[in-house]
Amino acid sequence: MVLNKDAHGCPYLILAPMEGVGDRSFRKSMAAIGGFDEAVTDFIRVPSNAHVKSLARNYLADETSPIPLAAQLMGSDLDLMAAMAQEIEKKGAPRIDLNCGCPSKTKKHLSGLNCWIMGRRLRKKLKMTLYFSP
Repeated sequence: MVLNKDAHGCPYLILAPMEGVGDRSFRKSMAAIGGFDEAVTDFIRVPSNAHVKSLARNYLADETSPIPLAAQLMGSDLDLMAAMAQEIEKKGAPRIDLNCGCPSKTKKHLSGLNCWIMGRRLRKKLKMTLYFSP
């Protein structure tokens, strides 16, 4: 994955989430200090029984304003993930990171190939390009 660069050739800095640490209050505090180009939410879990519009209320595009806030979605139901991504996009997300749950070491473990296939199906549903990292 190639990171975009600013006008001086420096890579953009992203405030990445860390479960249990990078929560909303942390992101807001860091945004007040600044020094990064984009923040990313902690996982917004999309369970198989999700009510998408209610769950999408957890994403607040202006939370780190004026720094853009990307959303990080995690789930395994293609239809719900696609619906959630579209709902979050409507709320102003500049970018959506889709985590399909692999290579998780749980009983719902998906192999890398299954995750890749799921990503391809999801891309067709969303009509967008997904970037995968190993």
